[in-house]
Order: sequence, then C-alpha cells, then structure tokens
Amino acid sequence: MRNRGGSRLRWAALAGVAVGSLLLGTVVNTAQADQPGPGLGIKVLSNRADLISGGDAYVEITEPAGVRVDRMRITVDGKDANPTFARRPDGRVTGLIQDMSVGEHIVAAHASHLKGAWIKLTNHPISGPILTGPQPQPYYCTTAEHGLGAPQDAACNVPVRYDWYYLPTDLRVNTLQPYNPAHPASDVRRVTTDQGHTVPFIVRDERGVMDRGIYDITVLYDPTKPWAPWAAQDGWNRKAVFRAGASCGTGHVQGDFHDAALKEGYLQRGFAVITSGTANFAYNCNDVAGVEALMMLKERLVEQYGEIRYTIGEGCSGGSIAVIAVAANYPGLLDGIMPSCGFPDLWGVVQSGQDCALMTRHFQLDGRLWTKDADQAAATGFASPKSCSSMASSWKGMLDPWKASLCTAERMPGPHPVTDTRWVYDPVKNPTGARCSLQDFQEPLFGLRPDGKANRPYDNVGVQYGLKALASGAISVEQFLDLNANAGGYDIDGGWQPQRSVADPDGLSRAYRGGRVINAAELASVPIVNVRGYVEDGFHTTVEDLTLRYRLLRDTGSTGNQVIRILPLYHPFLGAFDLLDEWLSAIEADHSERTTADKVLADRPADAVDGCVTKSEELVTDPARCLKLYPMHAKPRLTAGGPLTEDVLKCQLRPAIRSDYPAQMTVAQFSRLLAIFPDGVCDWSKAGVDQAPPIGTWQSYQAGPDAVPLGPPPVAKPVD
Repeated sequence: MRNRGGSRLRWAALAGVAVGSLLLGTVVNTAQADQPGPGLGIKVLSNRADLISGGDAYVEITEPAGVRVDRMRITVDGKDANPTFARRPDGRVTGLIQDMSVGEHIVAAHASHLKGAWIKLTNHPISGPILTGPQPQPYYCTTAEHGLGAPQDAACNVPVRYDWYYLPTDLRVNTLQPYNPAHPASDVRRVTTDQGHTVPFIVRDERGVMDRGIYDITVLYDPTKPWAPWAAQDGWNRKAVFRAGASCGTGHVQGDFHDAALKEGYLQRGFAVITSGTANFAYNCNDVAGVEALMMLKERLVEQYGEIRYTIGEGCSGGSIAVIAVAANYPGLLDGIMPSCGFPDLWGVVQSGQDCALMTRHFQLDGRLWTKDADQAAATGFASPKSCSSMASSWKGMLDPWKASLCTAERMPGPHPVTDTRWVYDPVKNPTGARCSLQDFQEPLFGLRPDGKANRPYDNVGVQYGLKALASGAISVEQFLDLNANAGGYDIDGGWQPQRSVADPDGLSRAYRGGRVINAAELASVPIVNVRGYVEDGFHTTVEDLTLRYRLLRDTGSTGNQVIRILPLYHPFLGAFDLLDEWLSAIEADHSERTTADKVLADRPADAVDGCVTKSEELVTDPARCLKLYPMHAKPRLTAGGPLTEDVLKCQLRPAIRSDYPAQMTVAQFSRLLAIFPDGVCDWSKAGVDQAPPIGTWQSYQAGPDAVPLGPPPVAKPVD
C-alpha cells in the first residue's frame, strides 16, 4: 500500500463531503429521470480497471445527459464508499477509492429511478509485476544510498518522501536550489506557465518506490495552497513529460533517475515531469517492464494530482527505444514522442552491435587486407571504423551472460553497493548463477531453451558483409571473401565461434509476435519529432531516423506523423519540444469525428517540417542542402543488402548467383564464395524468417512468454 498520510481527510474537507448518503444536488430534469433509458455509468480515470496498482483508483460516476442525481449510493464490495465522492466544481462526480487489497473488487453505483452500474477493479501490488512475468532475481535495493531510507521489504518499498526546490530571483542562478516550506525563502522567482498562470517557481519532488524502481514526480507546487486531483493548482498545466533516459542495462540493482526529474525548462512551462528507475533502460532494459512502470507512474499522477491532458515521452538512445516501444505496443500511454539520438528498436541495435563486434574483431586480429580505415568504413557502412568499434564495445557485451558489470549496473551513474558477484553466472564456477545477458534479462519475454538459457533472436547466417561496398568497388573481391570467411558468430554464452550465429526459433518468433521488433502501425496515432545531434563518427547515426520512417511508410502508408530535425551535436532542442506540444494541443482541440490518426495529419503545424539546424541557428528545410551539411551513412546490415526498414532478424536464403557479383570475380573466387555460404545467401526480397506483425497491443506476459493481448479496457455494466 502507498503511504497516504492524512490525504483522505484533507481531500474530504476540500470537497465538502458529508459522511453517509451523498447529497450531490437536485435533479435538473425529474421527468427525464423517471423515464426508462440510460442510467448511471462508471469510469476509471487513473488506469485500466484490470491493471490498477497500489490499492487506489480515481473514479467518476456518470449520469445521463441532462440529469443531475440528488442521491446515489456508491459501494466497493458492497460497503459504502460515498464519503470519498462528491460533485466537483466542473459538475462531475468523482472520488478516490483507497486501501483496496490485492485482488478483485466490485464498484457499484445506484440511484432511484435510474439503472445502476458496476465494474470490476483488479488491484495489483505496488511492487509488480502486472504485465511482465517473473521479475529478475536476485535484486538489490539502493533506497538508503539514494536518501530514501532503508527498504521495508524485498521489493525495496519505502514511505513516500517530498523534497522541495526553487529558483531564486537572481537570474544568474538557473539551477534549482533546496527550499524549506517551514522556513520559506524570500527570493523566490515567479514564472508564467504556458497557460498564462503566474506562480512562484517552487517545485515539489515526490519520491518513492513502485515496481521496485525509485520514481519521481515533479511539478510547480505552492506549499501554502491545497491540491486535490479534482482541484489542481494553477502551476500545473495538466500535461506530463515522461523522461526515459538513455543507454541499456540489465541491472539487478535499483536505479535512480532523480536529476532528470528536475528539468527546469519543462517545469517552467507547467509540465509535470515523471521518471522511474524501472522505466529507464539504463537500469532496466526491458520494454514491457518499462511500460508497466510508466503505467503505474501515470496512475499515481492522476490519483494524487489530477487527470492528464496528454503525455509526451522523450529519451535518447536506449530511452528513444523505450518511448517508441511504448507508443507502438501499448497505445494510449504516450500521446506524442520526441526520440533523440534514437533507434527504432532494441534488437536492431543489438544486431548492429554483434555484427560490428565480429567485423572489428577480424579487422584487428587479422587485418592484413584491412590496413586502411576507408576500407573498414566502406565494409561496415559507417563514416569511419570508429563507429563500428564503438558500437561493438557498447553493445557486444549485452549478449555476454557472464559480464557481471551488466548485472550490478556498475557502468551506470549513482551508488553501486553490490561488490560480491559470486551470484553471477560463470560457466565453470557458477553455471546456475544469474545470467547477465540481454536475452536472459528479458527471459519472461523470450522463454527458455532446453538447456535452461534464454532464447536469443540474433542471427547472421547468409549475411554477406560488405556486399554493397564490393558492388561499388570500395572494397576488393579478396577483401569481401576474407571478411565473410572469417567473421564467424557468437555462441549463446557470448564466445566467438567460426560458424555463424543461429537464432533460436522461439526467440525469433516471439521477437516479432511480441513487438520487440517494432511494427509502426500503431504509431500513426502519435506525433513524432525525431531530434538528432549529428555525430557520424559514433554509432548514433542519422540513418536510424530514416529506418523508422521507412517502417512508418510500409506499415501506415504515410510518414506525415514524423518530423526529423538534425542539429549540431549538443545543441539544445527545446524548440522541437515546443513544436510537439503545439501539435498535441491542436489535436486536443480538434473535436471532429476524425480518427486520432487522421487528426495527427490534419492538425500538424505548418512549421512541423523536416529540416536541419546550422551552427548559426538557421533552420534549413532543403533536403539536398541538409544532406550536404550532414551526410548520411549506412551500417552493416544495410551494406550487406538488407532493407532500410532493418527489421529482418534472420533472412531467408537462396543460392548465390554469379551475376550478382562484379565481373572481376574469378571462377575460383566464386567457388570460395559458395563454400563460405553452403546453405545460400540472404534473399532480401523476402520477409525474414517468421517475420510478421505483433499479435496485438497491450500484451500480458503473466502466463508466459507467448503473450496474450488484453483486449479493450473493461467497461462498466448496467444493473437494475
């Protein structure tokens, strides 16, 4: 249960709630109320009724049009719940149901002369899981190290804590300073939000634990004034920004993303900023677990602060993957996304990382034919060999189950109290230990092989590395044959092997059916502003945004919901955020009968155009000029001939055809090629092996890795 303090009595006082039967006003149209017809309804405002967590739910009782009911009885499991409900200033009847035990509960509403309604709420533990399967074990709490005190249980739960910050009137100070409501500062700056409300720049940071992760909710908050979910303060514009962070880690250690919640620019506009260690890929590289944490976080925001107009998701690198995955697989949680330094999905990045590791390994170990950087770059597709080597060093280890630094989150910022790693897998010393690879961390999504190790979807059988570089003459026939003969693969324990890697069939099919490989169909209803800080000598390259665009075109028939902006590295991009906010505001104001996807296209702002920004702050919208300013390069699978959608994890094979190769390839060299690829080469004209769209949205893994879509949210049913 959450630590509520005296919130119930405080809210009751604010609303003027009377104990006992709820007197809500008079019947405006008694004759209509006496007539048979639509009755009361029940809406769960804080989450889906079947996915409630932490014991609370914010609920609305609806009435037929033109009818105001003078008395109604509201019950939870047959017991009176009226004291928490009242007619609010906007005329709606809402209330917060609290202290539900884990399990199912029936909420019912009754009134004379009208049909009543009931709905089943399913409450889950605040520690989860709700959508994922079993959570990774063992798990180490760091609440004490992050200033929240010792954990109360194995799920790291602690009482909710509130910290305060402010900006002083001295304009030279632009970082939040500690604030004490008991001894208020006299130099508090005032700020005007995007709704035109001028309020003190005082920020309340709510910190606690849910889904085992440390979470933060920050918002402009005047400590001298009341706040209730039906009466939010003027400092909040009722919009939220979910900050997903960056990177990818498989830590069994609790993370904290506290500093990211204190984002002055977002707070100044009036946004609530929400973060969670479990929803941050740096600590928890599992998109379904991240969805679960975000869902719980938004529920908490609604129950404590009020309903949200819309939520924007933003993140870089691994954080971009997180927000794209949320929008694609669990629609409705994010209304718009701003991926920066982004990738379309996680396993596409892993695929590039493994390919780069294999290629770089050969360049370094046997580089007789690869002494020139230009040759290495041409074979990989990147601007320079540095890109592939940095991608290899960052991502190759993600599939190494024995890499203790992944399990202990040593490479992530913040305290790391786990020094004893004897619990981590070692093929000799501890073969039954916790495996730290990405597929093992995501084992609830992929399932286990017969040997007890998680299924892995990585495959490079038939991949002809450097094929396009060969065709263009950038590398020689000998270099092409040398690279492909010696690239090899990695076994399930991350060890190099001379033969290519073969995907586990169950891992492959589940990657597609579960949405680990992103299908863009659901993204049509989400405005996307891609922001790219240009850095082609790394691995966050501009082609990734084009990959997402090609998936949008294939899966939705349009790219009108995506804007791509390329900026100088480290250039601030709040202008892109304002553009996305303007777009969502226009959609919100569109009350036409159009679908959300059609509104996204119709309400796109006139200045929501692709472009690049020069160092002198000029926005360039001419594609040719942008390409000249910021040249775009490829990556290993594209240079091997793969599609720009880059969503083929395992290609279908066909025999090599002599006419596909340069005329200077000799008969002997072609014979060597056939020996390198005895089963054939990739046929990129066909979909990948087992490639198919996901089986549905809002998938649950509670019953195992073959996920089941939950279907539409439960709705209230009538009762006499």
